[in-house]
Amino acid sequence: MPVDDGVGMSNGGQLDVEFTLVLYSVVVAFAIDSLTFELALHNAMLLFALAVVLGDWVEYRIDIRKIAPTAANYAVAFVVDVVILITWYFLTIVEPADFEWFLVVGAAFFALQALWDRLLREYRGLKLLARAELQLAGAFLVLAAVYHTIGPPATLALALAAAVFLLRKAPVWYRLVADTPDAL
Repeated sequence: MPVDDGVGMSNGGQLDVEFTLVLYSVVVAFAIDSLTFELALHNAMLLFALAVVLGDWVEYRIDIRKIAPTAANYAVAFVVDVVILITWYFLTIVEPADFEWFLVVGAAFFALQALWDRLLREYRGLKLLARAELQLAGAFLVLAAVYHTIGPPATLALALAAAVFLLRKAPVWYRLVADTPDAL
């Protein structure tokens, strides 16, 4: 049974939109609405969070096609997806004064992505530990601990978090797109 790509036409000619696509759209709209036209840490945090969720959405569109098409798998995917998106929303409402929590919530977001892989892609052991999401969760926790202990400027910590994110996710995205040319 093929998985719907999120948006399409139903047999009756009506527009058919997948519910998770609506959820992604709603949380992204809230974040975009919070952006201001000023050079501020809060805007940088929001832009980073938007980049993270955009990457998550692309990976989700590809990965959902790779799970066994059973009602149980789709139910688990839906529940975990909703928790992931709620966690991501919390990432967008952290104030710059609480930057340490931005890193902790980011770690939780990536850990939930790893949980998705564990439950639906059935990654175990070393294969799960090699997943970018689990490594990013650990890296963000380390960054939060360093930020808490040493207290570098939040802008520097955010730049480091963004660099770690891009360095770890770029090869993943390249492989996903190369392995799935019709992914999007």
